[in-house]
Amino acid sequence: MKTDKKPKRVLRSTKRQLLGVIAEEGTVMFLTRKRKSGHDKFELMESKDGFKLKALAGEVGFYTAERAKYDLSGLEEVRLSRQVEGYVATLVIKDKKKRKLVVAVSTDLWEWIVNDVGQEVTGPSVVVSDFSYRDYQVMYIEDTFVRLALSRDYQDWSISDRLLLTSRESFFDEGPITLLGADRTSHGLFMAYDASKVECGKVVLAVGGVLLSSQEPYRVWWRSNDPLFKGSLSKYKSVRSIGCCQLEGNLLCYWQVGECDYYAVSIPSPWLEAKELDKKYEASVKRYENNPVIEPIDVNDWESDGTFNPAVMMDEDKVHIVYRAVGRGGVSVFGYAVSEDGLEITERYNEPIYVPREDFEGLRGKLAGGKGWFESGGGWGGCEDPKLTKIGDRVYMTYVAYSGCGPPRAALTSLSLEDFKNQNWNWEEPILISPPDVVTKSACLLPEKINGKYVMFHRIFPDILVDYLDDLEFKGGKWLEGHDRIGIRVSHWDSRKLSMGATPIKTEDGWLCIYHAVDDCDPGRYKMGAMLLKKEDPAQVLCRTSQPLLAPDVSYENEGKQGVVYPSGAVVKGDDLLVYYGGGDRVVCVARTPLKKFLKDLRKEGEQVKIRVKQREV
Repeated sequence: MKTDKKPKRVLRSTKRQLLGVIAEEGTVMFLTRKRKSGHDKFELMESKDGFKLKALAGEVGFYTAERAKYDLSGLEEVRLSRQVEGYVATLVIKDKKKRKLVVAVSTDLWEWIVNDVGQEVTGPSVVVSDFSYRDYQVMYIEDTFVRLALSRDYQDWSISDRLLLTSRESFFDEGPITLLGADRTSHGLFMAYDASKVECGKVVLAVGGVLLSSQEPYRVWWRSNDPLFKGSLSKYKSVRSIGCCQLEGNLLCYWQVGECDYYAVSIPSPWLEAKELDKKYEASVKRYENNPVIEPIDVNDWESDGTFNPAVMMDEDKVHIVYRAVGRGGVSVFGYAVSEDGLEITERYNEPIYVPREDFEGLRGKLAGGKGWFESGGGWGGCEDPKLTKIGDRVYMTYVAYSGCGPPRAALTSLSLEDFKNQNWNWEEPILISPPDVVTKSACLLPEKINGKYVMFHRIFPDILVDYLDDLEFKGGKWLEGHDRIGIRVSHWDSRKLSMGATPIKTEDGWLCIYHAVDDCDPGRYKMGAMLLKKEDPAQVLCRTSQPLLAPDVSYENEGKQGVVYPSGAVVKGDDLLVYYGGGDRVVCVARTPLKKFLKDLRKEGEQVKIRVKQREV
């Protein structure tokens, strides 16, 4: 929803600067600054419609708790919000080339008591108006990316490291974004942000919107893919956002453009665009109450730092788990464990069952380094993120091979089912199966041939690609190509990238696939979803979850790497679907659900999102 209204100039002044804005009982109030003879004087202005401004008599004062006048000489940004007990102002003050955040409270907008938060920031932060979360005030802090902060007294703030919001490549907000304000609505917490810029000798104004859950204010439900408002103003060379407020169901946004001009625009109820989020989504899984089931062992150097992203396979009613392990050297290897019931670990190897053997795997930790060096998936090289597929009397393992230099690639090895059952780890010589110089991850082999061909899934950003193979030899420069693709959905929770997680499971309804994805609206978090693929055409999506099955909302999914639920294995045991996933790139976890109900709910929920994949353009 984009308004066609043009921005309207509300003030032109060389002496008075608009700093912040708030709406109160049908009136818009402005905090202003007048500079005269090197002295800053703070005053208020008001407007009944948000466009015609009138100055009020009197001076606004900012003081310390000891009633000393607070020094605001370096004040750069102000955001105002409303609370039950009065008003809150977040102030960004430049001090010795650094920007720090202070929070001030007032009962009447005229006299403020300032508390120094002691947090360095890059831009303005906003406290959500008329809202508390479990008796905590909620503030969104802008510091490289947007984060959540909670406080009971406006002085001591607990600040999360979780990324909630940042700019998006190839969208209207691909450049720097600035928070405008946040309010509670009937649909959740609505936060507006500014994505304005100067280009080709004019100012281009753009406003984006985000809806967050009022029950879980760290959860992003929706983000506008198009600007809520976009307009341009010629002959200006600078733009500064002032803030926003709600008035009579509309969102009013304000800017300073150039040295002395101030513009505003009214956007009709942008939060209503996300009203469909009120729908109830049935398909879900439940975390195992004793998670995590596999954790690092400090005395084992090879798995002291992380045990995560497990592949699983059922055989003789046991769940066999091959998991990625990272130790003090930062090299990824594979460990092994067994569960009789699929939940509690009954056997666990004390040594890795697979270690790098080739240069493309980061041979025995001797990594390449040098130019092109970069980190992949929490380690500096080795073998990452295995997936197991049993076909006939052979067990195939696909994984990510990473030398420590250059792009990670998909690799393949195998051993006989008999050796696997007897724990004789006689893995075949590994081979690379994806093309050079292309980051390829999440390769996964379907458990049976389709029309006489092997089916291999893999991920080249941002989509899942599908290949049909006569054999698994990969000789003579033969690589995965990506004949079909299962793509991202721009308006859904999997809008940024997605990957096949677990080896697909054959059901009466089709191939059940558990996958992981990242949302452009919530780019810092990996979430879990599900889809059904057609039995005889596994590149055709029959249905797909409209919302995540699981998001990284508990501590063990955030303690290693923030915000990671990374499914990589699934089995059916008894009547239950068991999904195994890596939490926070550190531990192995399990989620479960009754399979029949899950499939019924998935079909019901996914009816409106049927997709036929397109032939990939090569």
